[in-house]
Amino acid sequence: MRNKFLKRKVSLFMTIVLFSNILIGSSANAADVTLCAGFNDVLNTSAACEAVTYVKERAIFQGYANGNFHVEKPINRAEAVKVVLAAFVNENFDAATFLDGGMLGFKDTLAGSKEWWYVYVKRARELGFIQGYVDGNFRAGSNVTRAEFLKMVLAASPSKMDVAKMVID
Repeated sequence: MRNKFLKRKVSLFMTIVLFSNILIGSSANAADVTLCAGFNDVLNTSAACEAVTYVKERAIFQGYANGNFHVEKPINRAEAVKVVLAAFVNENFDAATFLDGGMLGFKDTLAGSKEWWYVYVKRARELGFIQGYVDGNFRAGSNVTRAEFLKMVLAASPSKMDVAKMVID
């Protein structure tokens, strides 16, 4: 039990580090350079390589269709929801299972949407670890802030912290 909790904490830490944009690439001799975890844009000499490999091996991140990872690129709120679900919720997200037309409760997210992220946002809403903004919108395409991401992680983590009372400025 303790070992499983420790593994989750390590996974959480690695994910937060990736999203905090604090990783800096390093230079190396061209002869020693290979790609990291199969991504076109991450070298094995990058300071991010260990974290990128970790999250890819655990299917927390898949990268983009073009084979890139984009270590330095901020992620949006929809992508963050998918990452948190992959890290903490052991479910198969078959679109047919979740596209039942149920309302999400967000003004900017239509029920049964064909957007790739709809099933993830719907499930995260059902699990109670996202609430959206006070104006009733989710803003799936907006970049996630560190505070928003941390709140999602804490709400989804097995420790079940009471994040409903957290105030994010």
